[in-house]
Amino acid sequence: MIYKKTKLGLISSIKGGKRLPKEHQFLLTKTAHPYIRTRNIRCGKVSNNDLVYITEETYKKISQSIVKTNDVCLTIVGRNIGDIGIVPQILNGANLIENAAILTELKNFNPIFLKYSLMMDESKRQIKNLASGSAQLKLSLYKIKNIEIPNPPLMIQDKIVSILSNYDDLIKNNLRRIKILEELLMIIYRQWFVNFRFSGHENIGLVDSLLGKIPKGWKVIPFSEIFEIKYGNKLPMKDIKDNGLYKVYGAGRILGYYDEFVENDKVTLITCRGCSTGTVWRTREPAFITNNTFRIQPKAEFSYMSYFFVEQLLKNSDISRASSGSAQPQITKNNISKVPVLLPDSENIEKFQNLVKDFPELIDKLHYKNHLLKESRDILLQKLISGEIDLLDLVIK
Repeated sequence: MIYKKTKLGLISSIKGGKRLPKEHQFLLTKTAHPYIRTRNIRCGKVSNNDLVYITEETYKKISQSIVKTNDVCLTIVGRNIGDIGIVPQILNGANLIENAAILTELKNFNPIFLKYSLMMDESKRQIKNLASGSAQLKLSLYKIKNIEIPNPPLMIQDKIVSILSNYDDLIKNNLRRIKILEELLMIIYRQWFVNFRFSGHENIGLVDSLLGKIPKGWKVIPFSEIFEIKYGNKLPMKDIKDNGLYKVYGAGRILGYYDEFVENDKVTLITCRGCSTGTVWRTREPAFITNNTFRIQPKAEFSYMSYFFVEQLLKNSDISRASSGSAQPQITKNNISKVPVLLPDSENIEKFQNLVKDFPELIDKLHYKNHLLKESRDILLQKLISGEIDLLDLVIK
C-alpha cells in the first residue's frame, strides 16, 4: 500500500532557533538553561552530551527558541543539513541554535514517526534540493513547509514506530554497556597510573619529577620521544559520502565515508584543529583520517604499548597545554612534541594490558553490532514508511 503524502507545513508549526546576542557567554557548568547546538542533533536524537549553557539574561533574550519534549529538530545549515533529532524530556525548555528549526505542535501525527520519515533517503534528497547557497547550503524556514512525507493513518504510524523503536532500544542498550565498559577501563587505569595503586605499589617508593611525586622507576618523557606524530590526509568535504567502505575520522567525530583508508590498524587520534582541539579518541577499524587529526603511534622501542593503553595514557596527559590560537584553536607538532608524559615501567603496562584486554575488544564488538542494527533499521524504515510492507492486518500488542 502506497500512502498519500502531506507537506510538513500542514501537520506542524515550524519555528527557527535564535542567534545568540554578541555579548553572550557560554557556561560549561550546568544551569537551568541548556543550549542545543547542531552537533547535539544527530541520528534521530537530540543528545544532552557536550551541551553548553547560557545565562539567565541571554535566555530571556532568545526565549522564543525554546523546544518542548517530542519536538523534532532539523539542522538547516552546512554539510550536515537535514540531521534529525527528537527532544527528550530532560531537554524540555532548552534553547535552540539559529542553524536548526523546530517542528512542533503536530496535528494528529506521531512525532517519532515524523522523525523516522525525515530520516528516509527521499526526505534527505528533498532537503538538499530545496537548500540553496554556493559556499554553504542553507534551508529557509518557508521551504521546510513544502517538504513532503508519507501520511498513513495514525494507527499505522504507531505500528511503524513500535517496530523501528525496538531496533533503537537495542542500540541504546548496547550504548549503555559501552559506557559502563569505558568507565571501568578508565577507573582501573586511573587507579593504577594516576593514584599509583597498582599491584605491589606498597613496596615502591615515590620520587620527585616534573609532574610531582611518581613511583620509583617511572619516567617523565617528552611526547615526541615516545610517539610518532603523523597528520591525517587532506580530503575535500565534497568527496566524503554518506555511505562507503571506510569511515572518515575528522575533527573529533566521524564525518562520513570514503572508498580508501590511510590507517589499517586501530590507532589513537588527537584532534589538532577546531573547537574539538585536544580531543583524544581512536579508530575501531581500517579508516580514513583527515588532516585535522594527529595519528599517534608508539615508537619501535615502545611497541609493547597497545592501542587502548595509549588512548588512556593520552587522555590522562595534559594535552591542552599544547593548544594555541584564539580564533581557531590548534595543536602543532612542535607544541605537542614538548608535552611531558608520565611513562610507567613496562612490567606494569603489560600487567594492565593483560588485565583489561577484553574490555576494548568487547566495546568495539558492541559498536559493530550497533552499526549492523542501524543498517537493518534503515532498510526496514524505507520499506515500512513508503508502504512497501503493509501493516494493516499486523497486530502489535
